[in-house]
Amino acid sequence: MNITFAHTKGGVTKSALASNLCVWLHQKGHNVAAIDLDAGEYGNKSLTTSVGQAAPEIPIYQPADAAELRDLLPQLAEQFQFTVADAPGGFQSTTQTNVELLKHSDFVLIPVKPEFDAIEPLSVVEQIIEVARLENPLLQARVIINCLDGRTRTGRDPQSIVDMIHAITPNLKIMNQKVRIDSSAFQTARINGSVVVQGGRSPAQEDLNSLFAELLSDMIAAISRLSQKLATTAYS
Repeated sequence: MNITFAHTKGGVTKSALASNLCVWLHQKGHNVAAIDLDAGEYGNKSLTTSVGQAAPEIPIYQPADAAELRDLLPQLAEQFQFTVADAPGGFQSTTQTNVELLKHSDFVLIPVKPEFDAIEPLSVVEQIIEVARLENPLLQARVIINCLDGRTRTGRDPQSIVDMIHAITPNLKIMNQKVRIDSSAFQTARINGSVVVQGGRSPAQEDLNSLFAELLSDMIAAISRLSQKLATTAYS
């Protein structure tokens, strides 16, 4: 199962979520690999650093271009139960690499902060997803509402964010579990060379555990639907 985190906008904690999912799956006993395509704001690969420190036994791949990625993805699909990819920043400006990535992905996860500047570009992400679906029609997409702040109006009323997302991209599904802002938990994890799901109990850890459990359930359901569809096709 290939999972990709993507967005056209930086600063939505895409890499942090991808890193935590890698380690969470590893903790659950799954065979997982990470793919880091996001150079970061200053050329520092956040997923590589976070996963490398938190769980150095997880292999991390950094394909140089779309051609190398095209060769790598089918190989990893045979070797690992899960691959978690952190797509390049500036999703729109690296379309070729992203389409190649999504052509081989089962799920694409799009984190958004509860603000218009992060939600408005979802229409561009959806366009790239639709291009990838021409060759990968089974690609699933989910939006993750992230960094909810209970001190703000939108934090107290996340349904307003859901409504805004549906107004811009009515066809994109939204994960039920949302992630509260918890700078302390993420900062502590960085200092300790770990990720949030490895640390002590915190709002962020609770939310991430619930989010990833929901995602895993969604993936199992998707596999079941695909198996049923293939069985029906075989007997028709």
